[in-house]
Amino acid sequence: MAIGLKPRLTVAVLLGGAAAVFSFLDSAGQALSDSAPALATRFDSGNEIANQRFANQLIQNLDDEKAQAQAVKVVQRTLRTAPGLAPALRTYALLSEAGRLPGD
Repeated sequence: MAIGLKPRLTVAVLLGGAAAVFSFLDSAGQALSDSAPALATRFDSGNEIANQRFANQLIQNLDDEKAQAQAVKVVQRTLRTAPGLAPALRTYALLSEAGRLPGD
């Protein structure tokens, strides 16, 4: 009976460890969304607030085409997960007005 317990214990430890890692990544993304949104998006790419703040940082310089292209990707990812997020819609409209969206 003790032999059958080890695989179950191993699975439980692995699942617990995976849950702890995902919990850490989510918490880090939330904690950094205000102060370092670019870093927060690396921890939690689904964090709409961090994505929006990161996109706002990227659009500050309309002359930097690489930053603008990255802002488009970030805003589009944000709008796929939170289509009604008003700040993301505003940023998308600004990028569209600046002619930075694909097909413009």
